[in-house]
Amino acid sequence: MKRIFPYILLIITLGIIGYLLNLVNNQKMLLSKYTVQDNTLISMMVENETGAYEESENNEWPSGNYILNTERSGCESGGTLEYHDDNFYVKTNSSDRCYVYFALDTPSNRCLFNYDDSLACDLIKSKDSTLIYHDGKCDNESEKNCNLEAGDFNYRYSGADKNVNNFVCLDGTTTEGPCANGNADLYRVIGLFKNSDNKYEVKLIKYDYATENQLGSEGAKNNESAATNRFDYYRGSLVNTVNYFWSTYSETTMQNGRNEWNWSNLRQENLNDYYLYSYLADKNMNVETEIADHFWKTIGYSSYEVPLKTFYNYELGIEKESSPSNPAKTEEVKNKIGLMYVSDYGYAATSDHWTANIDEYDNAIDDNWMFMGLDEWTITRNSSDAGIVFEINFMGGMVGYTPGDYIGDNVRPCFYLFADAKTASGNGSKENPYRYRL
Repeated sequence: MKRIFPYILLIITLGIIGYLLNLVNNQKMLLSKYTVQDNTLISMMVENETGAYEESENNEWPSGNYILNTERSGCESGGTLEYHDDNFYVKTNSSDRCYVYFALDTPSNRCLFNYDDSLACDLIKSKDSTLIYHDGKCDNESEKNCNLEAGDFNYRYSGADKNVNNFVCLDGTTTEGPCANGNADLYRVIGLFKNSDNKYEVKLIKYDYATENQLGSEGAKNNESAATNRFDYYRGSLVNTVNYFWSTYSETTMQNGRNEWNWSNLRQENLNDYYLYSYLADKNMNVETEIADHFWKTIGYSSYEVPLKTFYNYELGIEKESSPSNPAKTEEVKNKIGLMYVSDYGYAATSDHWTANIDEYDNAIDDNWMFMGLDEWTITRNSSDAGIVFEINFMGGMVGYTPGDYIGDNVRPCFYLFADAKTASGNGSKENPYRYRL
């Protein structure tokens, strides 16, 4: 028995040592949300306004609006970091070194680091190269004309039609597959735009031109139609299209053919009455909770012989014309449904075209997914002539056109989905477009 006892004691001692080593090598520490206890174990990296990360010189969590960058945070030697229930855990051995990255709490970062599961965030997290983040910064040498981006920290799709998978189906279903009614209920994502709550809303434009069934037979409708086979560049599937005036004489507005969007009966009767409540509402859409109200800018600009960024700045009111001869009587109009801006169309082209004047975009049709091949209205007025509205012609160029005379133009409605819309199915292709749920 005396000979066995030392062996038993040795086994017990080794067991205790192994247990203690296991504790040391697998410690799971709960770190305070506000203070890191041991700065030799944890290095805190904090994002600054330029987007770069700097190591914090103290052991307190950064004050202000920050979130955890889950992609970059981690340990050097196999340790793991966890963050949940507003607490931060580190599981590692004593010789490991971990880095905690705190990113600025921006809408884009909330998407990238999984704080938001909306459709808009899913599009951002896809890291599609045709979805451009317009921060106005040149992050690498391959970015062309990034200094000409809008600089509004929103996202826009840019590229050739065949390369941009931004289709959304609104046929009332959430299952995979093509849109049930062909192009009738097919839309495309112009981009992702921040709302007043600092969340991204998905801005849609109808893929093909709206029909009489969708916009109604009253309001600004013209009784003439056009056969699409006359136009070589048309990309849609309609045999005939119905034209609508931008604005005609209306008993409601008592105005005739002026380029004031607030007075437009296309806006009032066709888009925000018939299309919204008689067509979209019949697609199992609750238009009050699924389509957001927006203040559509109606300032306009006096010329299309200027580069895209210049036009954008004036069109959206970032800069003001000193003395336009036809200033807008109302600079913004609150509605659910509108039309594309001129700058929406311009930024849909690849960035090598952004240096061109707006009226030269007929050279960009092969690189612009938004070009559809027929004459169509924009929402943008001419601020030097009450009788002119900007239109995209069938060749892809930007020209001026009379809002209430001749034969009118084609219409593609635009609107913003509420920010809480979530992906239900699809991959964004025309054959399997995105569908959303609330």
